Amino acid sequence: DIQDLNSALDQVDLVDIYRTLYPKSTEYTFFLEPHGTYSKTDHIIGSKTLLRKCKRTEITALSQTTVQSN
Repeated sequence: DIQDLNSALDQVDLVDIYRTLYPKSTEYTFFLEPHGTYSKTDHIIGSKTLLRKCKRTEITALSQTTVQSN
């Protein structure tokens, strides 16, 4: 439950920095080619002190390497 998560984060003085800076973001961060599906990983958890120092965050794509064995 999202309210339970937010409450737990608040109790330890943490916040989802990404969601605070981009509350309406709907972009996908991953495309799983074998399944043809999209997914999101867009939580960046940090202290409320850190949030005050952040102007923006960025999730960058990593290249995907296929490893083949003989």
